Amino acid sequence: TTRLVDELRQDLTEDIGYWLTACDETWTTWISRLIRHGHIFDYDRWRAKLAVICLGDTTFLEAFEKTGKSLNITMTSTHLNSMVVLNHLTAPHVVIWSAVIASSALPRLL
Repeated sequence: TTRLVDELRQDLTEDIGYWLTACDETWTTWISRLIRHGHIFDYDRWRAKLAVICLGDTTFLEAFEKTGKSLNITMTSTHLNSMVVLNHLTAPHVVIWSAVIASSALPRLL
């Protein structure tokens, strides 16, 4: 929902697969990173890929204003022990790629 229909037609090519793959490193890389840094996935790598997919630092509000569509990303709050929904109404100024990472974050993974 960060792109208009015409932009989607242009951007959805075979090359998009690289940007949609978060787990494209070898398992030996993951194990090594887990031992050395305490987590499996590389935050900067995920951030860079998501920034391409999400059109840089686009916020929920900017995406809604551009497309008229609401993007909802859910995440679990460890403090509230419940689910939190992020969108243009609840978190208008949150950058979408950061919400995706937050919704994917599990201890020792990211």
